[in-house]
Amino acid sequence: MTLHFTWLYVLALYAIAIALARKFVPWRIAAIFYALVLAFLFKPMTGAYVNIPTDIIELVSPWSAGSKVTKFNVSNLELHDVTMQIVPWAHQAREAWRHGHLPLWNALNGCGYPLLANGQSSALSPIRILALPLPLGYALTAEAAMKLLIALTFTFLYCRRRGYAEIASVAGAISYAFSMFVIGWLHFPIVTVAAFLPAILLGIDLLAEQRTRARFAFTAIVAALAVFGGHVETLAHIGFLCALYVAWIAIVERRFRFIGAVIGAALVAALL
Repeated sequence: MTLHFTWLYVLALYAIAIALARKFVPWRIAAIFYALVLAFLFKPMTGAYVNIPTDIIELVSPWSAGSKVTKFNVSNLELHDVTMQIVPWAHQAREAWRHGHLPLWNALNGCGYPLLANGQSSALSPIRILALPLPLGYALTAEAAMKLLIALTFTFLYCRRRGYAEIASVAGAISYAFSMFVIGWLHFPIVTVAAFLPAILLGIDLLAEQRTRARFAFTAIVAALAVFGGHVETLAHIGFLCALYVAWIAIVERRFRFIGAVIGAALVAALL
């Protein structure tokens, strides 16, 4: 087995993020989260493996000629969209950035096709951009690890803000980040968006507690990062959930003045 250092690259990025947020996330909690992600993705993060079904291309011509792969023994027939769409789009967006130009156009699809305007290319996602130094196969694993770490960390922070004990907040973070939804769609832009849901809810709570420029900027930025993930349907679901959440805070907790700040942050995120 060839050893590679995706695990170390992700660790370095996460350590920098935790160092910047050391007032809010204890190092021991961050270590637990990273250890869980490393254990879950151990083979693709440390060895010459990818955790996507690359053998699925052997079901179609010309690769099917002489192949023994069938729909009955392929590694995962349910994830063909990852291999056939998500990975090629990711590759083209990455190659554009790596060669120093905007990923505006997919020249290899028919007579040409929009790439940046195809949200599922996630061309502006910071998760995709941070993984640019890695080869494509390893970058996909790094992106998956970053999504899990974002979901874990911000769910923990959200639960702590809500007054839950530390161990309960860790349990809540693990429950969300390793839920069937997140793991099932891990390599899709769906989770690139959904990973920021706890951060958006945290931003709403912060604005409900006190309206400051820093809290407004935080909420607008994390919402914009969710937009950059590139899946409009998931954004719509998050918007609907956040509207209900804001209404719940306003009615149950009798706090109304923050609503304008939340709307303003959403508008700034849309402009970004």
